[in-house]
Amino acid sequence: MSITIILIALFGLALISGRRFGFLGLGLAAGTLLAGQTTVWLEDVLMVFKQYLGDISPAQAAVMLLALAPSLVLMFTGPKYKSLKGRILGAIMYTAMAGFAILPFVLSSIDIPVEAKNFVVTAYTTAIAAGIVASVVDIFLTGRVRKN
Repeated sequence: MSITIILIALFGLALISGRRFGFLGLGLAAGTLLAGQTTVWLEDVLMVFKQYLGDISPAQAAVMLLALAPSLVLMFTGPKYKSLKGRILGAIMYTAMAGFAILPFVLSSIDIPVEAKNFVVTAYTTAIAAGIVASVVDIFLTGRVRKN
């Protein structure tokens, strides 16, 4: 339930900021790599704040914090979409990629069959790869205004 609220908040933040998906998506990709490498360390630190995390475990909080932090930093700088349609599309793509970025780590704390976990890992890698490709394409579409 709280993960749904976090994803809704990310959608709203991306929509309001209007930042282009390309930079945010690459930030999510970097955060996913960061979360895969340093989650254990941050989980130990967050054990102190376990009572404040509600129904989110310290491991889940560590993954979400590490996976989302680089893109949240980029949320305050960089190019913006000019149209509302671009903002909405960028926010949807950002939220979808953020959901996939934290999905396997969240599911690791839930007991599900091995076949389902294998499917999630396959879908996760495919979705992150597609998100990276879409991010690079969006960056190429940013374009610069050249002054003569």
